[in-house]
Amino acid sequence: MEPLTLMIAGTAMQAIGTLANGQQAAAIGARNADVLTQQANETDRATVGRESLLRDRNAQSLSQQRVAMLQNGIDPGSGSALFTSSQSIRNAEMDALQLRYDGLMQSRAERMGAGIERWQGKAAKRQSYFSAAGQIVQGAGNYLSLSKPPSYFGSPV
Repeated sequence: MEPLTLMIAGTAMQAIGTLANGQQAAAIGARNADVLTQQANETDRATVGRESLLRDRNAQSLSQQRVAMLQNGIDPGSGSALFTSSQSIRNAEMDALQLRYDGLMQSRAERMGAGIERWQGKAAKRQSYFSAAGQIVQGAGNYLSLSKPPSYFGSPV
């Protein structure tokens, strides 16, 4: 096989390999994004479940607190008992809201990660087009420089 034919084949293989790498990077980015999106959806579902469980436990605890007050002869609807009960209700609600917020922020971060993975995959694919084109142009330049006789500077004497 002639050296020029080998050079053309080598350039073509480099360009094809570069494009394949870009396609693979895009596929990996899409798959990673899908996994992160699934994680975000699972985080949303789990957060709803944890919040519901916390609210149930808080309601149970507040009921037990109210029963204990009544058993001790304290009216939970007046005075400092009312203040304590209302403060406990506020604290329980804040705990539930904080749990929800934390879950939403985690889910948001996972969705942002998914977007970044997709973008990186697409960027790698785009970059592979430019790299392959550059390899082809460089190969064409090498071919042209080897296929024509050398030129000399100036006029022959």
